[in-house]
Amino acid sequence: MKKVVVLCAVLLGVLSCSSDDNAPPPIVLQLGDLHEGGIIFYLDETGEHGLVCAMEDQHFEVYWGCETAAIDGADGKEIGAGAQNTLDIADRCKGTEFAAELCIDYESGGFDDWFMPSIDELKVLSLNKDLVDEALEKNSGKTIDDAEYWSSTEASLNTVYFQFMGANPDKYIQTLRDESKMNVRAIRAF
Repeated sequence: MKKVVVLCAVLLGVLSCSSDDNAPPPIVLQLGDLHEGGIIFYLDETGEHGLVCAMEDQHFEVYWGCETAAIDGADGKEIGAGAQNTLDIADRCKGTEFAAELCIDYESGGFDDWFMPSIDELKVLSLNKDLVDEALEKNSGKTIDDAEYWSSTEASLNTVYFQFMGANPDKYIQTLRDESKMNVRAIRAF
């Protein structure tokens, strides 16, 4: 009797597997695809998760955050740190229009979980700028300017990392956050 039960379970497993043969093939994501409100510029090793950039800049020549306020946190450089950095900035800088707030307030494609990229996220966006710009043009977006863009990563108490998009993506620079205005483009994770 036990052998029959095992055989039925195996047989049912085989039958249920055969119904999967009719399932649609999985979606394969690629850099430059329009996906979940933006253009994919980074995919993790699984190819199922990554980062998209917004279809347009959120502002040109805006301050990074509030003046002279010490920010606890906002120092993560790595991919995956931008969202927390942005929240740290917004938590400290209330009531003023600044880059991190513009990213948090941004809504597009039915998504409202946008943030300012960490310096490593911004660097990857810069490395893939040509591919992203081509996809933005194809999908009625606005290309990334050859200009300075804020990251959400503080370098020290008064300095912040930024990236000049379009030239030397391997090098990012620090600047005084209270004296400079730069562009900002939101990103989101999926």
